Amino acid sequence: MSSFSVFNDSPVSPLANRVSGFVDREYEREILTRELIHLRTRGAIISGPAGMGKTSLALHFAHTNKEFFAGGIHDIHPMPTPSLSEMALDNIKNSNKESLLIINDAERLPDAGIEPELERILHSRPKVHVILTSRRAMQLQSLKFLHIELGPFTQNVYAEYTRKILEIELPLSVQQKLFERLQGNPLLIASATVALRDGLYTATELLKSLEPFKREGLLGPDGLPLSHATKSYKHIISDIREVSDELLQRLVKEPKLLYELSPRIFEQVVAELLSRMGYEVTLTPASRDGGKDVYAASQNHLGSFLYIVECKKYAPDNPVGVALVRQLYGVVQAEKATAGILATTSFFTKDAKEFQGQAAFQISLQDYLGIQKWLQSVQS
Repeated sequence: MSSFSVFNDSPVSPLANRVSGFVDREYEREILTRELIHLRTRGAIISGPAGMGKTSLALHFAHTNKEFFAGGIHDIHPMPTPSLSEMALDNIKNSNKESLLIINDAERLPDAGIEPELERILHSRPKVHVILTSRRAMQLQSLKFLHIELGPFTQNVYAEYTRKILEIELPLSVQQKLFERLQGNPLLIASATVALRDGLYTATELLKSLEPFKREGLLGPDGLPLSHATKSYKHIISDIREVSDELLQRLVKEPKLLYELSPRIFEQVVAELLSRMGYEVTLTPASRDGGKDVYAASQNHLGSFLYIVECKKYAPDNPVGVALVRQLYGVVQAEKATAGILATTSFFTKDAKEFQGQAAFQISLQDYLGIQKWLQSVQS
């Protein structure tokens, strides 16, 4: 279980800052303030699918009310050990002042054990308030926690955000198509709009990259959706070596399938893509490889080149931070390689992109949209 104090000089991560400015969630923030600040409710559960802004809402609420939480604001992520209560109590030292504990990814916690752990925290720290974020609805039997469920954004909110970030009005037809293909997902909307603003993609390129968002699931030979329970679906997901052509075709049509892959198979997909781009590829063993998942080599009239590739199969609401980019840069220097490539199913924080900009010829960042471009290039 990892833990850190949320507020030092920079209260919210760069991406969270970017999304929270857009998300706003005025109604939900008012409810949190009323319940946790004025009525002194001990806890709240914020649930919703990936990318809905659950953590962003919690951090925005925390930042807005940091003076009230004089005992500190803490953010923890559950892991098998130590226990949730042990980590929380170790971080919250002052039991006499109001404090806030944000528990992210609470869906990882076992249903049977979460309430006793929360009860221990609340009993030992009588002035702590708890916010849990979870991708699934959570029912607590004995604890009276506030429940907030987040859903996608409306087209009006999306239009307002694009005007704010781009400082221009997108053509209505483009705006409608982008909104449909982003499905109202706040994180994807924020990332796509910032990509437009920063010139990473034109609106036409972005529409082409996001076109598969219109289709859900895998389709069989008859054009009908495949159930997750069918042998065909499981075979496509589990055995890239035997069906690499078919899997890559499926990924082009339905890129959200990337989130169904295991981290190891995502590494194999990246290796296969690089191989089809003309590189001589070596996939490292599935172990603690020290930041080297794939070696990609090429040779031409200019000489021989070696690229070290690190793969991170993250959820869309879990962006890759600057620490991993720095780590890869260090590995490139130590291995005396030509450059390093960090490939992810998620996105990169502003700090990560800024660091890459300082070493643009030695580090390449490929996010969810970049992987889609790779997929399209080998299928064209």
